[in-house]
Amino acid sequence: RGRPPADTPSRCMAERFRSMHDTGIANPLDRLNASPPWFTWPRVFVASVAALIVSIKLVLLLQKPTPFQQCHDNTPILVGTHHKTGTVLLKHIFLKEVCPMLGWRCSFDNYPVKCSSPEEARANGLQLCFLQHGIRFKVQHTALPYRFIHAIRDPLEVVLSGYQYHLKTTERWANRPDRRYNGTSYRQYLNHLGLDDGLRAEVKHSLRNALKTMPRLPNRTAGRACTLTVRLEDFERNWDGTTSKMWDLIGVDRATARRLDRA
Repeated sequence: RGRPPADTPSRCMAERFRSMHDTGIANPLDRLNASPPWFTWPRVFVASVAALIVSIKLVLLLQKPTPFQQCHDNTPILVGTHHKTGTVLLKHIFLKEVCPMLGWRCSFDNYPVKCSSPEEARANGLQLCFLQHGIRFKVQHTALPYRFIHAIRDPLEVVLSGYQYHLKTTERWANRPDRRYNGTSYRQYLNHLGLDDGLRAEVKHSLRNALKTMPRLPNRTAGRACTLTVRLEDFERNWDGTTSKMWDLIGVDRATARRLDRA
């Protein structure tokens, strides 16, 4: 007593039906025909056209020509580096990732077959040839088209990295006695010098090696549209952007490029 009777389902439905009747909609199904003000067929048509335009733009964007699209063919790919310019990094990328994933036949520093020119690559059925002494590629007078990736580095970084490396290197040439170093090896010679003199000695060595060959190699490949020069510093600043240029040059699709990025 004193409490209003609880609403029963039948009472609620009756009040709801009465409310719809008062608003002019006697049949609940008529609500489907009572479209909101924004739901008009002209507006639906405009929205559909807009969605179609967006879809077309996305397709065109995905099909936009890339900088090296004209290089997407079966021409050999040559990769040349210099001492302390990213040889280990690039060799890992192509030896451990690219060539196995793509099923390519590749030669690294003339193994398993010799390859120092586009002609040798074609004759041996190779898709890619890698030389850590890129200056040894014979491309000056070649008649065959090829794609080229050239790795360079800031000269100062080349000297500093080379100095630290040669203090401990086990390479045979650096541990062989040489009269230029008073009958000792280059490694021993560096370790007997102070920091300043050691860096001067490394500058002289680099001027006969990487600092000499780095500017020479671009002169041999100048003017070729299918040549990509990458700096080791580029990988530090923008890894994805740098690798995407390499994937573009070697002609892999986007799905394969994403797989390579995740490798």
